[in-house]
Amino acid sequence: MIRIFSQVKTYKFHHGVTLVELLIVTSIIAVLSTIAYPSYTSYVLKSYRTEALEALTKTQLHIESLYSTRTESTSKEKYQALLELTINKSNGSCLQEHICKVDDNRYLLSYNLTNSGMNIYTLTATPQPDLGQNNDRCGILTLNAGGVGLGNSSGCW
Repeated sequence: MIRIFSQVKTYKFHHGVTLVELLIVTSIIAVLSTIAYPSYTSYVLKSYRTEALEALTKTQLHIESLYSTRTESTSKEKYQALLELTINKSNGSCLQEHICKVDDNRYLLSYNLTNSGMNIYTLTATPQPDLGQNNDRCGILTLNAGGVGLGNSSGCW
């Protein structure tokens, strides 16, 4: 009779990571981050630009809705009074947060007045260099009394 003795194989597991595995993971992370970071910054700039466009549009809607309630004698004086209540022209900040809330580190708001026409007032959002918003392709955003918006390139509005 032949006896078979079973031998128990024991495996010894090593805990840890080899240097090669660590280098592979590091290189994969480096490649992914070089691809993702420019795209991420582009989306951040675009989101703040959209916030500035919203602030300009809401400001225009606000002053147009209150225009008929003003008692000044000329259109220019009415618009000037309404804009002075909404935008602080000296520092570019918004005086009514529920209307034109915008990050002052990204964009500063301002306005210009003329005598009449579609450009009786022009609202402007100027990008600031503090957080890199001046690198946005659209640059300075404007919106006139006729509702016509402009930027440095097409597709900004």
